[in-house]
Amino acid sequence: MGNSAGTSAFWFYHNEPERWTEIDIFELAPGHPKYGRTLFTNAPVFRYPGLSAPLDHKQEFSLQENPSTTWHTWALQWDADLLTYFLDGKPLRSLANTHWKTPLRLILDTETQPDWMGLPDPATLPATFVIDYVRTWQAVSP
Repeated sequence: MGNSAGTSAFWFYHNEPERWTEIDIFELAPGHPKYGRTLFTNAPVFRYPGLSAPLDHKQEFSLQENPSTTWHTWALQWDADLLTYFLDGKPLRSLANTHWKTPLRLILDTETQPDWMGLPDPATLPATFVIDYVRTWQAVSP
């Protein structure tokens, strides 16, 4: 991913009038002066039947290196009871699966977040977000 303050992300979402949920496996902005080595993971629930206020399950991690300089493998194991995030084959965090029970759309993107990260410095553009492969599978019940 490029070395700009634009955020590159790997996430899932579902949005309809009664339900809006996301699972953010990563959001990164390698060129951001403050957050360049911060890995943002999140699992928000904006709307859900019976929910009176949005839920936000954030967790941030400090990376040892600039994430735009090396390849990484990112993964999510999404079970009926548990969401487990992985970085380079190692579990990073786990979260009870309380609201992510419907199919979600897979998104890989780079975007600006003016209200969060600000706009990237034009000198850091263009930037690229390179993905080697994407693989999904469904576990078979025993």
